Amino acid sequence: MVVVALPWGWGRVWVAALQELSKDNILSYDSYPPRQLEVSVSPKGASGAKPLTSSFFYILLALADEERHGLGIAAEVARRTENEVDLGPGTLYNAIKKMLDAGLIQDSSAPRDPADDDPRRRYYSITRAGRRSLEVEARRLARIVDAAREKNVLHDLRPV
Repeated sequence: MVVVALPWGWGRVWVAALQELSKDNILSYDSYPPRQLEVSVSPKGASGAKPLTSSFFYILLALADEERHGLGIAAEVARRTENEVDLGPGTLYNAIKKMLDAGLIQDSSAPRDPADDDPRRRYYSITRAGRRSLEVEARRLARIVDAAREKNVLHDLRPV
């Protein structure tokens, strides 16, 4: 995250320009017009985006179709991976904190299921930036699977 101090009178111009260039990367500003901006910055690789960690990928995938609380995310990841991936509490909540800070997910006011109602639970949803990161990573992984097929590493698996 980078904090940018703006010259007097330039706040509106900078906000508009940064929103156009980086969409969801503006995390906050102190006033309108702003004197300071907090901007999320992530290093980019050759493909234009830094690859996601596997934990980030699985968490974003779990949130792609609905808002969930922490244990709901872990359960969805376990279900999706046929229990091959077990996100323990340390891994899960550390990743959630980093993803919140990076603007990939956000706290949500998801409607609580009465059977699942616990006021201590925090629900999370994917942001536009998170959805874009998930799509970029899914495409990157698809290219890797295609390369493995071309090399006959996955000769027994057919494209879906």
